[in-house]
Amino acid sequence: DPNEVFEIFEQPPANFDPYSSTPISTASFTTRDVCHKQGLWHCSVHIWIVDTASSSILLQKRSMKKDTFPGRWDISSAGH
Repeated sequence: DPNEVFEIFEQPPANFDPYSSTPISTASFTTRDVCHKQGLWHCSVHIWIVDTASSSILLQKRSMKKDTFPGRWDISSAGH
């Protein structure tokens, strides 16, 4: 949904460690559409399902109704 609202974060510094650093909120919010059009930093989750025994990765085909990359192959699961 392009109108979903997200919290905006400062761009992380070059030495940002995703395992120990904490993103810094700007205390502002805007829509997903604006975040993506303006390249604003916001939270997201990516989940990769990997079968190491067969060296396989589970992918999904995006709906043709998606506003970004419709009909393309994508990671196992992702979201904001």
